[in-house]
Amino acid sequence: MAIYDDTAGATVRIACGSASGSGFHFHHPGILVTCYHVIEHAPDSAEAFTESGERWELDFVGGSEPERFDFAIYQVVGDAPNAPVLLPDTAGELPPRGIEVVFAGFPHGVPDLLLQRATVAGVESDETCYLDGSVNGGNSGGPIVDAASGKAVPGSEDLEAMAAEAQALYAACRGIQGGAFVMGIDFGAFAQMVARTNLLLRQLLEANANTGIGIGLRIDCVVAELEDLSLA
Repeated sequence: MAIYDDTAGATVRIACGSASGSGFHFHHPGILVTCYHVIEHAPDSAEAFTESGERWELDFVGGSEPERFDFAIYQVVGDAPNAPVLLPDTAGELPPRGIEVVFAGFPHGVPDLLLQRATVAGVESDETCYLDGSVNGGNSGGPIVDAASGKAVPGSEDLEAMAAEAQALYAACRGIQGGAFVMGIDFGAFAQMVARTNLLLRQLLEANANTGIGIGLRIDCVVAELEDLSLA
């Protein structure tokens, strides 16, 4: 089907330092869009890779930070790609609840492009909607037909809080010398074991945190930014 071929042909993998996400060709050859949170730690060092292994250096030209619309716009450095598939400018209302959409990307940073289906499960705001599908880390920034996707992991803040508590507990427990026995138990060794277990549990939860819920963003904000940059 054309929608699958076009979505796949427009999608690239975005690498930025140790971070990895997805992106897509939009509006004009040489213009790529991704999520700002994918590149926020080093926006000037992002690169794009196609499914076939082509690599392009990118020049950051604008965007919006995650707390606003969470998008970033890049231009390919040097010659624009030859006849890339460009996703159409379909600015307008968000798709209604229950509509099936297609999204593409490189989940978990794998080098293989995956196309998947999701259902619009609800509306978060006038600009964003919830997707019910197998959305994973690495899908962030990829296209959802006419939208840019972002990974939403309910409870991620709880995981960070758990990590901070576990790290503090482990640091404190390391100061407890062995030999402090309570009812025959080496309390120092026991406390350190509990702290290490909490750290491992947090890592396990984070590695497998896939609720299947993603966030879709209206493309209007990207179009408006391109117009402001005289790239539309």
